Amino acid sequence: MNTAKMITSVAGWINSYAGNNNTGTIYEISVGLSILLGAGFATPDELPDEYKDIKPYKAYNGLIGIINVTQLDSVGGTGDIGILSNDNILRYYSITKWTRKISKCICNPTGKKYGLERKDALVLRNEHAFNMALDYRKENYGQDPNKKWKRRPKCPGAKFMCEYMASEGSISFNSLDIETRKQFLIELLDLNPNLTPNTEGIVYWNHRTKQIEKMFKWKLIIDLEKYLDTYSDGIYIYHGTKTDYLLKTQCKYNNGIIEGMPSKVPEEEWKPRKSTSYLSSWNCVANKLDKIFELTEVKLTE
Repeated sequence: MNTAKMITSVAGWINSYAGNNNTGTIYEISVGLSILLGAGFATPDELPDEYKDIKPYKAYNGLIGIINVTQLDSVGGTGDIGILSNDNILRYYSITKWTRKISKCICNPTGKKYGLERKDALVLRNEHAFNMALDYRKENYGQDPNKKWKRRPKCPGAKFMCEYMASEGSISFNSLDIETRKQFLIELLDLNPNLTPNTEGIVYWNHRTKQIEKMFKWKLIIDLEKYLDTYSDGIYIYHGTKTDYLLKTQCKYNNGIIEGMPSKVPEEEWKPRKSTSYLSSWNCVANKLDKIFELTEVKLTE
């Protein structure tokens, strides 16, 4: 435990995210500020305008400080924040946006984890998918690249490629040995060798009301052996069966099927090119965390 990295100030917490442009950063910063407010380390007057309405949350008595571990996977597993209280226990929590569901995107695995490789069949498929995507945009949104060319959810090229990857990925994964499949599931759920979560639990941030909506400790309650097989449906790979699945992984392009169209560059300077980033950073989601973990709510302390 490196207590030198403990943060107890508004500026210290916000500055610890310098250079981190991930989508969820604003939620993580907000949770930390809420905890600092609740512990009395900060006052509302110290908060920058964009965080002015944050409500305090006192999770533990005798808070010593918090630590930013959002980009340190070697510390606290996939946790985003460490909370140290005067019982000298450093508790790591994952942070996610509240969407009125007890769910979470738990991991961003690569297609290689499902046994896919960038071989000729996949490369040629991607080439064909790219041409389909170009033709679709030219026919429906103008011959020349424009803002309407940006991500199109009904793009037939992306569907053509991602459904194929889901099908092939599921078949390939099921051909792996049982221990390899089990270890991957352990990795997805961020469990240690004793099948205990590496983090204490999860914090849900309500961006609308500017407060911590719920905070849970969690404990694994399912038998992993029941979910070692997968099946595909559309662009998704499901871990389990059609009547009982645990996780679903979305096969997708990391930056869209067509790259070279950055929003900050004038449209006339765009140079559309085929994306080759289709085996990285897929989205693995647990739709029902309470099916996987026993969740115990961490109540506000006095």
